Amino acid sequence: MTRQQSALLAGCALALAGLLGGCGSGSVNAGSGAGAVSGHAAAVAAQQHEMADMPGMSETKAPAGGALSQPEPVVHGFRLNVPLPRPQFVLTDTGGQRYDFQARTRGRVTLLYFGYTSCPDQCPTTMAGVATALRQLPTGMRSKVTVVFVTIDPKHDTPAVLRERLGWYRAHIVGLTGSQAAVEAAQRAARVTVSYPKPEKIKANALSTAHGGGMLAYGLDDYAHLTYPAGTAVSDLVRDLPELIRGNAH
Repeated sequence: MTRQQSALLAGCALALAGLLGGCGSGSVNAGSGAGAVSGHAAAVAAQQHEMADMPGMSETKAPAGGALSQPEPVVHGFRLNVPLPRPQFVLTDTGGQRYDFQARTRGRVTLLYFGYTSCPDQCPTTMAGVATALRQLPTGMRSKVTVVFVTIDPKHDTPAVLRERLGWYRAHIVGLTGSQAAVEAAQRAARVTVSYPKPEKIKANALSTAHGGGMLAYGLDDYAHLTYPAGTAVSDLVRDLPELIRGNAH
């Protein structure tokens, strides 16, 4: 199989994940930010209802002969048919500093998500779910996961806006923005559908968008073998992240 064919298959698999979990077209007020506040505030409020008891990892059972067998780890993400390499792109973080994604995250478990802060539904709930999952990991594991949120609406998502909105989740999430061209280049580098909010003709100062809701998970080998569609359960992330950290989720 040629490199172009592999890339095409990878793109198709990721597009499918996006269709399964993409943001629906939704209207938000870009001028006042009311839609952004309601969407993100609701997601943050939902974190107050975290489950008290998380299901444990599956137990290793002894076969008839008495010797323990080590089962293959079961992962709950959507497995890509063709692993995607960690992309190369440079954007600006919430401190206004240059952020080289590939260089800064190389060799680390990294969750990459493209969205926008005024999204009324799936972007805030996805970030809230990730933040909740991270808090349920042991501290030693938590520090080995990098979460990166790249805005697809750089016109409104300035570094200051990203810093404020992502700060609501009480987790370390790297927020990145840049020029429209740079953001679109980052999406192409990650082999996701290039999406950006479009002005609506019906309502003034309103935006709508439809974009893939999948979150790419890069492992220690610098490839994404899994993507997590919108609506992924927190318990699934809690189970999978330790396997990614151990290098087992391939």
